[in-house]
Amino acid sequence: MKAYIYKKTLLITGKSYIGQHNGKNINYYGSGVDWKKDIKKYNINWKKDIITEILEYVDDISKLDEREEYWLKHYDVVNNPLFYNKTNKPFGPITHSDETISILKDKLCGKKREGEALENLQKGHKKRVLNIDGEKISKAKKGHECYRNPERADKIRKANLGKKDTEETKKKKSQAHLGKSTKPKKQIKEYDLEQNYIQTWNSVNELILYYKENNLGFDYTTFLKKQKENKPYKNRYWL
Repeated sequence: MKAYIYKKTLLITGKSYIGQHNGKNINYYGSGVDWKKDIKKYNINWKKDIITEILEYVDDISKLDEREEYWLKHYDVVNNPLFYNKTNKPFGPITHSDETISILKDKLCGKKREGEALENLQKGHKKRVLNIDGEKISKAKKGHECYRNPERADKIRKANLGKKDTEETKKKKSQAHLGKSTKPKKQIKEYDLEQNYIQTWNSVNELILYYKENNLGFDYTTFLKKQKENKPYKNRYWL
């Protein structure tokens, strides 16, 4: 499939989004922040709620940015309230040709960091302090009495061995957590392969629990990767 410049219109809001497509990823629907926000907000049905127009097919993939910029300026999207685009400049997906990607891989293969880059890397991997047993501890705990006095540390460990909190202690711990702010859980919206809305999960934890309880298998890392790439996982799209 050829690369092209598209204009997608969200019928619910009447606003459009102009972008570029390299012709390879059929599941790419645009990367505009406000565009994606409204798609999630209105539980979009891709076949019924969005109109897609091909503004131009582009034979030379290296010209995608140039042609996208032409259409952005043509509609003057930065000053047009009917568009989600925030600028007349193209900021689309990576559009390197296969040849360019191969050249970049060859250049980076086996490349070693030197000078300032190597120094910054080393700073990020500072050696951690070891206690008497050779276990790693953070520098923040280096001065703690348990590390300076291993006999006292052993005494405390034995004293707490098998010890359970009393009801009073449990109550104090519970009260200590009252009023503490917690990060709101992000809802997950589920769509089928035809982009039809199915349901909303209160959190990714709820989703994982459901799959595990029904022995359906669920890999969180793969799920996040597919969600980020806007690709299906478990025959579903997740937004």
